[in-house]
Amino acid sequence: MKNLVKHVQNMNALHHMWVDFDTIILGVSGGPDSMCLLDVMIKIAKKEQLTLIVAHINYGLRDNDSQRDQQLVESVAHEHGLPCETLIVDHMTQSNEELWRNIRYNYFEKLRIKYSAQCIMVAHNKNDQAETFLLHLLRGSGLGGLVGMRFVSPNYVIRPLLSVSRDIIITYCKKNNVMYNIDHTNSNPTFARNRIRTRLIPYLQKNYNPQIVSVLARTAEMIAEDIKALDTLVTVFWKTNQEKNTIRFETKDFTHINTALQRHCLMLMIRSLCGTTKNIEKGLIDELRKLILSTKNKNQTFSGKDLKMHRKGDTVIFTCCKS
Repeated sequence: MKNLVKHVQNMNALHHMWVDFDTIILGVSGGPDSMCLLDVMIKIAKKEQLTLIVAHINYGLRDNDSQRDQQLVESVAHEHGLPCETLIVDHMTQSNEELWRNIRYNYFEKLRIKYSAQCIMVAHNKNDQAETFLLHLLRGSGLGGLVGMRFVSPNYVIRPLLSVSRDIIITYCKKNNVMYNIDHTNSNPTFARNRIRTRLIPYLQKNYNPQIVSVLARTAEMIAEDIKALDTLVTVFWKTNQEKNTIRFETKDFTHINTALQRHCLMLMIRSLCGTTKNIEKGLIDELRKLILSTKNKNQTFSGKDLKMHRKGDTVIFTCCKS
């Protein structure tokens, strides 16, 4: 890829991530991906009159390394005259990726509101997409989980580097003298994603397909297109009560559609109730289908993954119990 800046602009033209004069919250960790994105966006911002707000989170988990990340991000932002907002998280002791993610995106959203920004930009790349695909596949995810990440997400998050490999990012940083730090915890085998990154993908590249990262990322993109096609086939037969966080429908309206659409409808319901289908696996969806399709006359109830489904006669009541 000869011109990464031009590529990112082309991706924006295709996916409509931002327009001229937008304000963007740009999440920067200090690693190569986000420092590369910051450098690229500084160049684009000058051409398109964008306002960039740099956002950094110091979890304090890596002692001096965490402090060096913060200093690097703040110094580069100030060098270019950009506002830099830093959240310092005290007493963070849990090694919990989901907790870190929630802290990160909750903070980004607060900044988006504070600055009346149009979007939140993060530096996920093609390798991240491939890792996510494999992670969900190994956990038994259905089609919805295999979609992976998107250039534009419903929660205002955009990912301009999603089609760019990590190798290209490192090459860009070297050619453009972009400083970055390496987070050595990314090789910690405690986390499944790290094992996929450092063990599984290199094994697949060596023994099966050197282009496995591109293949997996492209597969995730094609599945996303399939999901959009399925959406057009769904006729919404359920009624939603947002105040009670409840969905109600009749079994006869569910049983007449084919199995694939039944699963897809349940995923749509879960997303409507809980806001996400993360960690929702095929086994759970089939448990819900089993309850709905049961010919037993007695009342039946399912509870799990913050979801509760109760069937009484031909009526099904579906609720998200997440607090």
